[in-house]
Amino acid sequence: MAKNGKGILLTIGAFLLLSYVVNKKQLFKAANVTLKGLKFAGSLLQPEIHLILNFVNNTKQSATITGINGTILLNDSVKIGDINKTDKIEILPDAVTEINLPIDISYNGIVSTIKNLIQQKTGKYTFNGFVNLSGLSIPVNLSQNF
Repeated sequence: MAKNGKGILLTIGAFLLLSYVVNKKQLFKAANVTLKGLKFAGSLLQPEIHLILNFVNNTKQSATITGINGTILLNDSVKIGDINKTDKIEILPDAVTEINLPIDISYNGIVSTIKNLIQQKTGKYTFNGFVNLSGLSIPVNLSQNF
């Protein structure tokens, strides 16, 4: 009887583990992060730049972002700054969540950025990084022209 009980517990444990893995796989496939834009605030002496991302959750399960980190580049070469957000963000099922990420500005990058913008009047900014979502590390590489 004891062997039968252990077998049932092992079967239930295996089923729960399989269910967990399948749900994580679905979440990973359905995770969609899009770039909404940049938001500028602050003053000339203390500028603030925020990257705005939209996280689309097309699943029936909620998810939690436990970290977002990466680098913002202008024209793939000039570093604007870094993002390192560790606050938990709850992502609702079947919803779009807007995420506002402050950028730790590279002041050397800002001078080069302003110079490039004046000279070129067009360009591209890129976010390369990772989103830690419910135990999954999702690579993100997003770009937008301006």
